[in-house]
Amino acid sequence: MYNQDLAKKYWESRITGNDGDRSVLYYSENSIVNDYYDRWEKRVIIDHIGDSLSSKNILDIPVGSGRWTNALLERGGIIDCVDISQKIINVAKNNSNIFDTSKLNYNVSTVKELSYKKKSFDYILCTGLFEHLPEEDYLFATGVFSNMLKKEGLIILVVNNKYNKLLHVKKDNPYRKSNQLENGYYGGITDIDKIFERFEKEKISIEKCAANPMFSALRHLCKNIKSHDTLEQIYKNALENDVMLFGELDNIKNIISDQIIIFGRKK
Repeated sequence: MYNQDLAKKYWESRITGNDGDRSVLYYSENSIVNDYYDRWEKRVIIDHIGDSLSSKNILDIPVGSGRWTNALLERGGIIDCVDISQKIINVAKNNSNIFDTSKLNYNVSTVKELSYKKKSFDYILCTGLFEHLPEEDYLFATGVFSNMLKKEGLIILVVNNKYNKLLHVKKDNPYRKSNQLENGYYGGITDIDKIFERFEKEKISIEKCAANPMFSALRHLCKNIKSHDTLEQIYKNALENDVMLFGELDNIKNIISDQIIIFGRKK
């Protein structure tokens, strides 16, 4: 049985440390891996939604360290930032205090407790959450998000890729077992096909998907490279190739990438 309170304590201890964005990305990887992952995600998503989000209502869930907040504020968005604890919310607030915060709202909630009205948001951004929830919960969350989207609103999900066999290797993450550990951590592989089935039920059309196979291959193969300059150049090249070659996909089943970005449009 998934224990939400135990999960909250785990993420509070992880995110309120001094690890920055690493606390919500690849916790066991170095700063270059996390930096280039973050760049890829933001390049692909911002390229798709555009630079102008003026007066657009956006739900950022989970807000985590607040790594998306500034990018959305810079583009004029009105953002509701949600996470499971006030301690985590405080971290996100501290990381976004250089901007006009009048367009920011912070709320403590789980996906099962969200109380926004129907058709509240133009965009819902959900990155890195579903792999840390049991299947029942992330499919429930998909339905909740659909209910909160305006007509023609866009849901953006970043999930790990069940078709990448490398993610199923224990040495990549020995704790990715689809059960909750004693410390509260839950890690699993998201069933993308079931999300797509839920999209169809909720009248959400898949606008496009994006993947990061170049980055993913390097992450698995270059763990023993210690040279900062070498890694910097390798990941820079991988980022450009992932954006150019895999930024818009119709079929993801043969793509060996760690992550998939899914863009779904509410009909």
